[in-house]
Amino acid sequence: MILKEIGLTKSLRKHLDNQLFAELAQLVEQRFRKAWVIGSIPMLGSISPIGEMDFLLTGSFQDLQGFPSVASMPKSGHPPKRLKLSARATRLGITVRRVRNSQGGADYGFGWLVVVPARVTGGHRLRKQFKAVENKEAINFAEGAANKAKELGQTAFSLTVDQQVEAESALKRLLPHGISLKEAVDCAIRHLRPAGGDITFTTLRDRLLAEKERRNRRPASLSSLKFYVGALVRQFGDETLVKSATAEALREWIDGLQAGGASPRHVRNYVNYAKQFFSYAVAQRFVGDNPASQLEAPPHVDGKPPSILTLPEVRRLLTSALRPDHLSVMPAVGLGLFCGLRSEELARLRWEHVDLKRRKITISPEVGKNRRATDWRYPVIPKGAVEFLQLAPQREGPIAPPRFRSCITALHTAAKFENWRATHSTAKRHSFGSYACKLHGADWTVAEMGNSARMFVKRYQNSAVTKRQATEYFRLTPDSLKGSVSA
Repeated sequence: MILKEIGLTKSLRKHLDNQLFAELAQLVEQRFRKAWVIGSIPMLGSISPIGEMDFLLTGSFQDLQGFPSVASMPKSGHPPKRLKLSARATRLGITVRRVRNSQGGADYGFGWLVVVPARVTGGHRLRKQFKAVENKEAINFAEGAANKAKELGQTAFSLTVDQQVEAESALKRLLPHGISLKEAVDCAIRHLRPAGGDITFTTLRDRLLAEKERRNRRPASLSSLKFYVGALVRQFGDETLVKSATAEALREWIDGLQAGGASPRHVRNYVNYAKQFFSYAVAQRFVGDNPASQLEAPPHVDGKPPSILTLPEVRRLLTSALRPDHLSVMPAVGLGLFCGLRSEELARLRWEHVDLKRRKITISPEVGKNRRATDWRYPVIPKGAVEFLQLAPQREGPIAPPRFRSCITALHTAAKFENWRATHSTAKRHSFGSYACKLHGADWTVAEMGNSARMFVKRYQNSAVTKRQATEYFRLTPDSLKGSVSA
């Protein structure tokens, strides 16, 4: 009895008398012999008994496309226990069998269960269930598993269906860019899961500063590092992860600094320290690549030629330095004018580095600009400069006196240079380079000053100083200025 098979007998008897029920049973038997699977449609159990009866009496079966044909229907009117598969699938042990769907004592009809054995997948047994109306989908899935096993072996089942769909979607997105899935994965791991772990801007800044202190960097270098890297940390946020910084965000920051009126020199420093910060992050494996590597600093443009003191200005400066109230800065002035030492080198130089008898100065890496192991040089002290140095009140300890900047500023004012820092900030070293080049040539002067040849040519080689003026410059002595001092 079909009504009994599909579990509708009890629900319909509540609404029909015996005669009507018997007539309905006969009609349903005739209809369901044409499409036996209707007896297992789960939706029939979800509507009212009257609705069930109405569907059974008037339904046209138009929604039954995809069901097994009448020819495949067993004579008993029951769906088969198993669906027929290809010889390959059968040989591999893949099956599609009928299973009942029930829960809590309620019967919801049947479905199809596809089982792919573990010996085919190479791992766990694969099970996937389909609805009763999805018999073709179940067969296609089973045959597809058999085909994959033939073409790819057990590796075909290493990904779940969802993983396969995700991989296919990813490949479609990568294909237009010429990127393989492996390249994308490698890049994602390098950037999203860096080998060094996650670290915030603040923590990395502190580690970088501690590293520089361990390497005994100079206080001025540490101060600059704190200032410029501190600005970078404030821009991105103390607790922001370093790996989240992008080249675009850094470019916007630099553009904002320029638009805000920062000088080209400061912008260059921001760029250079950002590169240093992220280079350290790369070295410590906190990021995969340096996002600051493509930043371009504004070009260094010399708005004016180097300031070179004329001979009258040199005499005026030395004359003021010979006066008793300025004599403490005379050694630094003399070494700057006649040996071309930098202001920072003068601030670090000590008397034990100056050999007046041999007329030599030892500039070690600790004193010099770059602190490289090979950064040694031995400038010659001209004879006239020795006489100026011998007038120093004391010749031990630092060359520069206490409160050096204040003392040198007072000297410049006394020599009638009203705004030395704005007009003559590096004039002593520039004057030495220009006059020495005319007298001794470029190679000798480059070695004495510790300059690069490119920078030397740019600043000094084409200066308007004559050889006669250069000769007079290096012949200056305290005695040649006596008249000026007394005045």
